[in-house]
Amino acid sequence: MVTLGDHLRAKRIDLGLLQRDVAHILKADAASVYNWENNRNEPSFNFIPRIIDFLGYIPTSLIPDGFGKRIAFYRRTMGFTQKELAWKLSIDPSTLAKWEQGKRRLSKETVKKLKGLMDSLAPDAELFELFHVILER
Repeated sequence: MVTLGDHLRAKRIDLGLLQRDVAHILKADAASVYNWENNRNEPSFNFIPRIIDFLGYIPTSLIPDGFGKRIAFYRRTMGFTQKELAWKLSIDPSTLAKWEQGKRRLSKETVKKLKGLMDSLAPDAELFELFHVILER
């Protein structure tokens, strides 16, 4: 399985669900699920946390390239706004925005804080490991 659509289709078939059933679970329309499964388009980012919940894991194909993009991916996956994650890390939201845009590098101390936050919020071992992979790539 390569794409998010491949993962969605496999999970849906495993569970014996119709696309409209998955659409209801994800609070999307059936046409969107059809298009995602057939790789005609990608879901908008607000669907990603629901899709991850539905799948029960994060497909590694979802992890973007670039450290800043991976931080943004983590933040959105955990359902944080920039302001919320910045507050949890005791930094200014504009600093977080610059990290996510690749305009500023993180200090070792901040990476340590971010890892600690990930450790405390990751609900299972697989997610815990994935978040560490996100930081270490």
